[in-house]
Amino acid sequence: DDLKPVSLSGDSIWVHSAATLYDSLDSLYLAGLKEEYDEAVELALSLPLPLHPLKTFECSIRVLGGLLGACSVSGDARLLGASMRIADALLDGPFRSSRTALPRSYDALAPSWRHASSWKFWEWGGMMLVHRTYAWVYRIGRDWMGEHRANSLAGVGTFALEFAYLSKLTGDPRYKDAMAWSVFQSIEKYCKMDVGYSGLKDVDSLEFLDNRDSNRVNSMPSFLIAETLKYLLLTFAPDSHVSLHDFVFTTEAHPLRQLYTLNPSG
Repeated sequence: DDLKPVSLSGDSIWVHSAATLYDSLDSLYLAGLKEEYDEAVELALSLPLPLHPLKTFECSIRVLGGLLGACSVSGDARLLGASMRIADALLDGPFRSSRTALPRSYDALAPSWRHASSWKFWEWGGMMLVHRTYAWVYRIGRDWMGEHRANSLAGVGTFALEFAYLSKLTGDPRYKDAMAWSVFQSIEKYCKMDVGYSGLKDVDSLEFLDNRDSNRVNSMPSFLIAETLKYLLLTFAPDSHVSLHDFVFTTEAHPLRQLYTLNPSG
């Protein structure tokens, strides 16, 4: 995933599937390094799904984000297919196994049946068997450690943006609906207070939740409004609500008007 330039080696700490390769695709294309880009794309398309439990958010921003970015700048339809394969593996793995609207923070990807037609049936069945074994063993330790009891809203904006974008490209609303709408409903149901929104210490203890519950976190970070709620708003707003031709968003999701749209005399 990450390079070690001193020792001439690498680390597999995030997604166990060459994260630097995926993260570099659109940069290689924009830099005009055609030979390196073509080689990287062919390698990325040939890699199998990582079966090792991975960090879900990092897989989304590095692998899915890298594929979508490269697809956007190059128009290569093969990268769209690869993006759908990763997104479906996230939905059938970390999202499906989660008890909340957010995916498991750490989980194994699931080879989706939607892409089984491109493989031999025995190969898909073998991958599913390996995934189920990994997921079963990992779930025992994960639940014992209480990993699933905490999650971060910082990744909600990225998940919502990538999945909504994929729905736009494919015309398939399940990517957007699986992430954005269920997250919005959960935030409104469990986190909304008389003033603002609270965090939750344990997402498994929601049955008797009230405004003074000790399970609530007495803090609402500013990015909840700046990023999370804004991304959810824009996910379901019409495309004309904020034109990406006229605005660019900062990493805190603040829209900055493109300079060419400004009136020089104004």
